[in-house]
Amino acid sequence: MTFQPKSHRLGPTQQIAYGMGGVSNFFMGNLLASVAMPIFSDGIGISAWQVGIALAMPRICDAFIDLYIGHLSDSWKGRWGRRRPFMFVGTIMATATFALIWLPTSAWHPTLTFWWFMVLAFLFYLAFSLFSIPYTSLGYEIAVDSRERTQLTTVRTFMCQLFGLLMPWYYAMCFWNWSALGQEGSFLTRLAALIVSPEGKTLHPHGYQIVGALFALLMGVCGAAALFCRENPEVKTPEKNDFIKSMGMAFRNRPFVLLTGALVFAMIGIWTVQGMAIYVNIYHVFGGDKSKAGNWTGIVGSIQTGISLVMVPILGLLISRFGASRLMKLFLAITALSFASKYWAYTPVNPWLQLIP
Repeated sequence: MTFQPKSHRLGPTQQIAYGMGGVSNFFMGNLLASVAMPIFSDGIGISAWQVGIALAMPRICDAFIDLYIGHLSDSWKGRWGRRRPFMFVGTIMATATFALIWLPTSAWHPTLTFWWFMVLAFLFYLAFSLFSIPYTSLGYEIAVDSRERTQLTTVRTFMCQLFGLLMPWYYAMCFWNWSALGQEGSFLTRLAALIVSPEGKTLHPHGYQIVGALFALLMGVCGAAALFCRENPEVKTPEKNDFIKSMGMAFRNRPFVLLTGALVFAMIGIWTVQGMAIYVNIYHVFGGDKSKAGNWTGIVGSIQTGISLVMVPILGLLISRFGASRLMKLFLAITALSFASKYWAYTPVNPWLQLIP
């Protein structure tokens, strides 16, 4: 892949469009894994190990499928470019499958629920790969240099954190009284009644189904916005190499292997601990009150996301000043300290200590 001189830089519209795609990419990659266990296991009633298998198997398949999707996107030639056709298909698939995942109820047979969830999860993560890999590649191609690439990443991160304020509330929203919107009275009265759950600790299908459809729609809208990014015509399509040869070239690249390895181990560590947080809140901090634990997760998560939102432009300046490598090492150290502190921070004595991590 070679770059030719470019006389213009990305305007605000292109940066915002790419940032909106980042929101969709963020939700596709993080949302299902964070809410599937409490909804399918505690809410619908299938065993936790079945939920774990249904989440793990598609990701194992992704480890092999993603390589070929990247290779295919690199060598694709078409009227709409190399990246956007894959992003379009991925957006449509992710929107549809995420909404359909939540159709099962406790009345379904557990085996049927398990297979429904695993098949839909496989299709959803396939859609995520079809969108995410070309989308990420597009960001490197439309930016002129490392300075513009940092600016583009900063805009994307800011928008992800902005919309990310919704993500901690996903589980709590499943307990909201959604039927209140169809009742009589003023809009403000119905809106106020929305967040009051008459059943308290009970998770009902219409709750998680409505919330799932709303977030699916959000993914679709944000993913569609990224399609308005113009691909850089000055980026030449690489010579079509054999797939195995291309993989060999990639894994002989030492910086690539080191960076990818660091990311893999960091994500394993983060997600191994992250998925336990909601259960610690439900059963340890709040004594089994799922609705209260969901609300508290939303409050603390929003505060933490708000802090991250403020830090985005600051980190952009720090990266420009000290370099991405130094900041990445600092990030890994702080992340390790953060997750270690959860052992003491999640306590019924003072739930506010959860802000420390």
